[in-house]
Amino acid sequence: MEKEQNHRHDMEEKIVTSREKLSNRGQIFAFILSIIVFAISGFLIYSGFEWAGTIICGASFVALIGLFISGHYRQAKSIQQKKGNTEQ
Repeated sequence: MEKEQNHRHDMEEKIVTSREKLSNRGQIFAFILSIIVFAISGFLIYSGFEWAGTIICGASFVALIGLFISGHYRQAKSIQQKKGNTEQ
């Protein structure tokens, strides 16, 4: 019985670690992509395509803010559900 419990704890630890790595990797890629998009927007504005650069930059900014807010909402909801499961 104790072996099984240790195995479950090891598996849970591996799952948490892999999810953290995946989350970190996603944040790094999102940061790189946002820098590229903002650089392209800046180049377009500098080249005389103000409207195109502004629209791309604004849309990217709004999308980033939306993802940030929805991520925090999901995280808070998940934590709240876990608290509800442990109280029962």
